[in-house]
Amino acid sequence: MYIMIKQIFILLLLIPSSAQFVISQSAKANIKFTDTEHDFGTIEEKLGPVSYEFIFSNDGGLPLVLSKVQPSCGCTSPEWTREPIMPGKLGSINVRFNPKGRPGPFTKTITVFSNAKNRSVLLKIKGYVKVLKNSFSEFRYSIDVIKLQNIHASLGTVLKGQIKKKVIEIVNASPDHPVRVDFGKVPEYIDIKVTPEQLNPGEKGMIEIEYQSDKLDDWDYVIDRLELLINDVSVPDNIFTVTAVVREDFSKLTADELNKAPRISFDTEKIDFGNIQSSQKVENEFILKNVGETNLKIRKVRASCGCTVAEPTDKIIPPGKSTIIKTVFDSTGKSGKQKYAITIITNDPKNYKKLLWLEGTVLKE
Repeated sequence: MYIMIKQIFILLLLIPSSAQFVISQSAKANIKFTDTEHDFGTIEEKLGPVSYEFIFSNDGGLPLVLSKVQPSCGCTSPEWTREPIMPGKLGSINVRFNPKGRPGPFTKTITVFSNAKNRSVLLKIKGYVKVLKNSFSEFRYSIDVIKLQNIHASLGTVLKGQIKKKVIEIVNASPDHPVRVDFGKVPEYIDIKVTPEQLNPGEKGMIEIEYQSDKLDDWDYVIDRLELLINDVSVPDNIFTVTAVVREDFSKLTADELNKAPRISFDTEKIDFGNIQSSQKVENEFILKNVGETNLKIRKVRASCGCTVAEPTDKIIPPGKSTIIKTVFDSTGKSGKQKYAITIITNDPKNYKKLLWLEGTVLKE
């Protein structure tokens, strides 16, 4: 009998707390949209931005506050109700889409964050951007009648021995003449071709670039300036550049090879040549030593200014040996404080790229 009375007492205690829990749950804000997706259909780029208003209500028990409305693309900009939306009231999010430079189909999302039970809601807009005929707005650069996505092909970091590829789209913007596109001054480590070989008026094509770093006798930042030829003719302002940062691949070295690798060391990494007269040349020397266990190979030495020449006396330095990096600074045409970098590229896996500095002051005449 005592046990039964105790169980009934516990049950009575639980009833108010459960009710309180239900009330607290229903008291939260709740965001509800009439629709979460809008299809603009086909829109014309030349007519500019389009917009759509998403309507929502707060069917919860507390005021609703939107903390952030985040689009997936900079081409989409939202405006929304900033003040709290009371229970039973409506709010809106106006989404504006700019089709400029975005031909073809598109799908963009907008994430809505709030204090509602459903703390984030995903909205979506989609459609198709129709480009004005022959506007070719997606091609930002021009060489004669050819328009290009870019006149600079950046390959980024290319490990020695790696083959890297890049594709750039082009179009023949001529209204009535077919053209052939080709390239001159192409080094052997760059394979470049245009497809199709002949572009009819308004026809799009591709520049396909293959960078074969094993054929390249250079390191670090490498730039090549190619000539774009139209119908085998060199036209004005026709330079197309290809750049890459060529690095040695140290990833395949074993732990033992890393321990026995060459190590670069300098007596100093900065030389101040003090005050010099205009048109004066000054010579300085950096002493480079290999403190590792295998041969140190100097791959490249490059100065940041044509006014500075830097050359090593040796390019292969055995363990424990040293060499000299001789620098010559020509102050002709310079005045005031000067500071120039000298880049040293080696096969030291921990310091494959080192910067040395020359600085001083060129006095005015």
